Amino acid sequence: LHKKVKEERKNKLGIKPTQAENILKISENICKALFHDQYQIPYAAVTSGDHIESLTLGSKRFKNYICGAYYEAYDSVPNPESITSVINVLKYKADFKGAMIPLHLRVASNDSNDILYDLTDKDWNIVRVTSEGWSIEKSPIIFRRYSNQQPQVFPSREYDKDIFDKFMNLLNIKDNDNKLLLKCYIIALFVPGIQKAILMLHGDQGSAKTTLQELIKILVDPSSILTLAFPRDTNEFIQKLAHNYIAYFDNVSVIPDWISDILCRAVTGSGFSKRMLYSDDDDIIYNFIRCVGFNGINLAATKADLLDRGMIIQLIKIRKDKRRENKVLWAEFDKIRPQLLGYIFDILVKVLATISSVELTELARMADFAKVCETIS
Repeated sequence: LHKKVKEERKNKLGIKPTQAENILKISENICKALFHDQYQIPYAAVTSGDHIESLTLGSKRFKNYICGAYYEAYDSVPNPESITSVINVLKYKADFKGAMIPLHLRVASNDSNDILYDLTDKDWNIVRVTSEGWSIEKSPIIFRRYSNQQPQVFPSREYDKDIFDKFMNLLNIKDNDNKLLLKCYIIALFVPGIQKAILMLHGDQGSAKTTLQELIKILVDPSSILTLAFPRDTNEFIQKLAHNYIAYFDNVSVIPDWISDILCRAVTGSGFSKRMLYSDDDDIIYNFIRCVGFNGINLAATKADLLDRGMIIQLIKIRKDKRRENKVLWAEFDKIRPQLLGYIFDILVKVLATISSVELTELARMADFAKVCETIS
């Protein structure tokens, strides 16, 4: 009411609103909500077509969004100073007056303990898995996205009974026990909020260690970058972990103690912090649970606490007569990926329906992960 009175007074005095005021008015109309996440980062929930997107205020995408809205309304281009001023006001509203809404990466759960899986497509579709079935829906305000993420294919409800075995045949896993272990591990990656074992692969050159990691990464967390390298800087390492639900590291020969500690913290969900700017005392706080793994010719892990969280799988060198061209292997994977995802979501439906009745005779170090995998198996 106070704002309306001020506008009427300006109109009577013949005072025209500034460009920044017009941009602000448009922004407030097109933003469904201004809020901040659990790390106090300001966001806007904006409508785009038939869905809602969560955009960080000040991001290029949000700037483009409000610039486009202003252009559509006034048929002119706003100046950068006005855009910056408006974004600062919106940050204030999101930070001090907006609600706190926790945002998640790739997987999440809700009050009903449903599993929500972000397909990261342009229409913001998700898969909702309940104890009664799964469906594809528009995303609620629950996920954050980063530029490295790639769209996931839509899962299919029609698949062969041996679809998972077809996928395992693409991997260089010969032992049946390790195949079952890896199957349970892969499906458990879709379960939010639990610590997952660290995937530790080792074997001779030519044993397809990297390919195994890349196939799992694309199946669960498609990204423009499939495998990572250990950085030299702690802040860069934390950011890599923050931006990837699955962080697999390739061709690792040595794991320094500080990297080993960060990997353990990322798996267990311990918090991290880094300096926002060198010129101030503000910190960026992170608190997440990530799925991590690494491969190497030899097992690089040496610290007990890291090994304690590990799922160690040894791969053998592929015989020459069993080798396949890389493009043929990936073509086979692309062909079965929709069916494989549908199969996995059907298994997760059964997991949600039965896990409460599963009891372990003894608890492992990562008890929640062990219980989920036992239910899956």
